[in-house]
Amino acid sequence: MVESAYNTLLQQSQRASAALIRQGSLLNVARTGLSMGKQIVEFARHHPQAALVAVNAIRQESSLTHPLPLKTALMTAILGLRTQLNDHYLQHLTGATFTLFTAATYHRDTRTIHFDTTVLQGLKKHLTGPQLGLWRTLFAVSKVVGQPNFYRYLQNPAINYPQWWMICCAHLSVHFSFSFFEALRPVALASPSAYEPIIRSWLTFPGDYWPGGQAADDNGKHTIVFKTQSHYALSCGAQTEALNWQASVPRPPIHYIRFAQWCSLHDAAKDDQQQINAFKFEGRRYPVSHPPAAILNIVSMLRNNDVNINKLSDQVQLEPAFAEALKQSAAMDNRLKLPVKEVKQAILTYGTERVGDMLVLEALMQRLNQHYFPLGRCCQNLLVVSANLASLIAAQVNSRLSSQGAALVSSFALAPIFSLPALKVLPRLPHHEYALHNINTLLRLKSTDSMVDYAARLAANWHQPALHQAIIRQFGKEPDQASPGVLKEFAIISLSLLLSRKWLLVPGEMDPDSIRALRQCLQLLGLKPAVVSELQNSVSALLTSPLPYRL
Repeated sequence: MVESAYNTLLQQSQRASAALIRQGSLLNVARTGLSMGKQIVEFARHHPQAALVAVNAIRQESSLTHPLPLKTALMTAILGLRTQLNDHYLQHLTGATFTLFTAATYHRDTRTIHFDTTVLQGLKKHLTGPQLGLWRTLFAVSKVVGQPNFYRYLQNPAINYPQWWMICCAHLSVHFSFSFFEALRPVALASPSAYEPIIRSWLTFPGDYWPGGQAADDNGKHTIVFKTQSHYALSCGAQTEALNWQASVPRPPIHYIRFAQWCSLHDAAKDDQQQINAFKFEGRRYPVSHPPAAILNIVSMLRNNDVNINKLSDQVQLEPAFAEALKQSAAMDNRLKLPVKEVKQAILTYGTERVGDMLVLEALMQRLNQHYFPLGRCCQNLLVVSANLASLIAAQVNSRLSSQGAALVSSFALAPIFSLPALKVLPRLPHHEYALHNINTLLRLKSTDSMVDYAARLAANWHQPALHQAIIRQFGKEPDQASPGVLKEFAIISLSLLLSRKWLLVPGEMDPDSIRALRQCLQLLGLKPAVVSELQNSVSALLTSPLPYRL
């Protein structure tokens, strides 16, 4: 299965490279490159050990006329998955890298990468439209990559995030021979300090020596078959022998074996495959569309009027991240600012309903922010400001929403922006500057589903109360036209969205529709216009504009 997937990848790479170089009249450059990007990322995700072997085995494949595009793109996919880049963003980054390097060849005598100008210019002509901005930014630094020791340009402040990735992976792909750290050292020294956490994560995995590496000593040959964050699985002789798991290799590899040879060792290690399959080098992946089962269980207990507080506390304690967040929040909220050391004390501080909202919000935020994409910080900033405003407004008016409940509803209303594929590759938020109270007018993007439909579906999947779902479904209406049963509650969420969009994304005056909605919200909630300035002062520390495309 692994060998078949590898051979398929080689064939697809050869065909795609030839098509991109030939540039026939029916060629769609972006579609071809993105298709390869998706295949390479999926291969690296489902066969991570094979992907590590393939990086060094590719140069030994006589059937592959153009090895550089696949090797560089595969390096990008492996390291991108390890760094937990967003899937759609990584596919574009990998596809753009593959496409760029189809116009390149590596000259070993001069140790430089040479680009065919004719092929490069032909590819550039196809890269139009806002969705391919990332591709154009990679092609813009092709001259840099053609220079000797081009890794030195990593310290240039003009190099942005995707360009750093491309230059970094290009250097590693052509200079990684035996020791990954030896190739990584110049990259680490030349990179700005902001990239240190990314590089540091690569030290444990993929690590210095990769599967497929082979060394010899007086006891015979030692071949690295598998690699985890802390151990190597070595084959020390016959294929029938069990693999020897060690924290280090006895000797550095002196060469890397062919992929077919590694497959034989892989297939023979039946007992070790289960252990290596359980190792997730990219970390745990959590679907946004559904909540964790543990949270559902806790929320179910919270909604029981006869809940046993001790049993509930024990259940929350089993989720360390949620328990710690709950205790910290309770410590900040109690009037005397006393430290809260027990989950039970935190639950008694807030009450069961508010605790449930807080835990769901914590779980939702973990899922929304688990992977990087350029606009991620911008989206997170908008959500956090809106949630804080909703909480502050709810605390000042008499409604059925608690402060925690208002923050949760506001977060679910904005959660869809973290799941829109089109936003994963754009450098700036395509924001509409009218009807700021309406979630459906937030973005200038074509979509089959409206934002309110997506948000309502997400809230239902997360088993949110009927009140929360009803509030979300009011979007698209004017605040004073909402259903009578949720007029105040909808006004709270609408006002928080309107003010957060105004303060973060609209530098000029508001449009007439937004001004009218602002007046309606204030009237429905019984608030004076002066409260707007008070709210702005309360969230002033959050009113920042992240630079989404540069670190």
